[in-house]
Amino acid sequence: MFKGWIKLSFIDYPDKLSTVLFTERCNFRCPYCHNFDLVLPNNLETINIDEILSFLEKRRKKLDAVVISGGEPLLHGKELEDFIKKVREMGFLIKIDTNGSFPEKVFDWDRRGLVDLWAVDFKVPFERYDLVQGDGEKAKATIRYLLEKNTTSAYELRTTIFPRFHSIEVLTKMLFEIEGANLWYWQNFRNDRTLDESAALVEPYSKDILKEWKSRLEVFKKVGKIIIR
Repeated sequence: MFKGWIKLSFIDYPDKLSTVLFTERCNFRCPYCHNFDLVLPNNLETINIDEILSFLEKRRKKLDAVVISGGEPLLHGKELEDFIKKVREMGFLIKIDTNGSFPEKVFDWDRRGLVDLWAVDFKVPFERYDLVQGDGEKAKATIRYLLEKNTTSAYELRTTIFPRFHSIEVLTKMLFEIEGANLWYWQNFRNDRTLDESAALVEPYSKDILKEWKSRLEVFKKVGKIIIR
């Protein structure tokens, strides 16, 4: 299940020290994907779960959180759920990075208090999820749930800005689709390492352009904050 591990991170869980685990496999195919070695079939060594649990046991009260990224973590269902339960029993916070394509799991795990922070990749307008070989209706169901839920978990929405997919017009449409969100993070795609070789030929937008677009969208006051990472 786990094929990558950053043992100490200061940035992956807001204001907390975390360890970051990466699951293999993804059901999307984003051309700009930076973690494609986890997305595609690979020969990466599987990390023993007992080794992870032993590591965490020794770091109670030193680390705050466990971040589970991918790939797409929710592909791993029951196996991941069992792991999360053990980690929560140790007192760690749980963050899951997801593409939002498993709304039923999000509803269930959230209502049962298994996850403290959901980080959902909001790829493109819901009607254009074919661009990443995903299901926009499922992503929409996940995001709408998080915007409207009354549980104690937190959430963040984030979009990787890819010039072939995103313009000011597209981002404006996306803004209205997540009206009421507290935060919307933008992050520029990196062309030094991409799933699709042609994506490496695309030049990312400048930071100045993103700042200008952010200012233009903030006028609508549809979300709490837009933050460029």
